[in-house]
Amino acid sequence: MKLKVIAKRILIYFLLVVAAFILQTCVFPFLTFFAAVPNLILIITFSYGFIYGTEWGILCGLFAGLMMDLFYTEPFGLFVLIYSYLGFFSGLFSHTYRSDSIILPLLLCLVSEVFYNFAILAYRYMTIGELYFNYSLVHIIIPEIFFTLLVTLVVYRLLLAANRRMDRIDELRGQSAA
Repeated sequence: MKLKVIAKRILIYFLLVVAAFILQTCVFPFLTFFAAVPNLILIITFSYGFIYGTEWGILCGLFAGLMMDLFYTEPFGLFVLIYSYLGFFSGLFSHTYRSDSIILPLLLCLVSEVFYNFAILAYRYMTIGELYFNYSLVHIIIPEIFFTLLVTLVVYRLLLAANRRMDRIDELRGQSAA
């Protein structure tokens, strides 16, 4: 890929993560059902990892983690680590499975959401020393997983269509320049 195309994609990823962060933290809390908010940043991270591979998944996870680390009180780097691992993990499946299927993205979303929530729960247990597992599972984790899976059905298809369109535009530009 040309440097110009890579820079454009990085800018688009960054703006998409910023928009998802704003929606997730400023808009969705007012629209909550059962006190759960879908994790849009997680959806974007695992989607780009699954569509483009481990390198782009890690890069998107880095942007997503930086946004979360800058605005939340957990130690700096916790969210970068979590989201980068999620982007890397989902990127492992990009070359062996088709991105058209909706089953694998839903499974990746489920695994990513469980890993994310249990990593946050483990961190809070290490810092506070108490684990409210049943309460967290029933009131936070399960509703968040449910709504994130529902939103994934729509958002993943939109991201896949937009990325394919960008790929076609980039290919057409590359052919006309050659």
